[in-house]
Amino acid sequence: MGRSALQPPRAVEDALSAWGRAIRTARIRRQWRRPDLAVKAGVSTSTLQAVERGAAGVGVGAYLSAMWALGLLDLAAPLTDPTTDETGMLLEAERRNTRVRPARVLDDDF
Repeated sequence: MGRSALQPPRAVEDALSAWGRAIRTARIRRQWRRPDLAVKAGVSTSTLQAVERGAAGVGVGAYLSAMWALGLLDLAAPLTDPTTDETGMLLEAERRNTRVRPARVLDDDF
């Protein structure tokens, strides 16, 4: 029996479609054929086709490899910046201990 495919949330599908369109547009602007980009990205032509369609079943590595081959990997950098996670930073701030503890005095007397 095959793997059951779960449908990702609509927002995820929209984001993947936008990534795929951006990759396709960048490839066309560079006048690269799909097989040429596939070789540069280290993926198969069929995988690159799926990336350009925004397919959810394709690994994120294929998307990032295509971006890298096109010189666009820096566009994904904000995704890895933890300071852009406002909700996480607010939750962390709420959990911080507000009690101030005096510093321990180290005894160097042996």
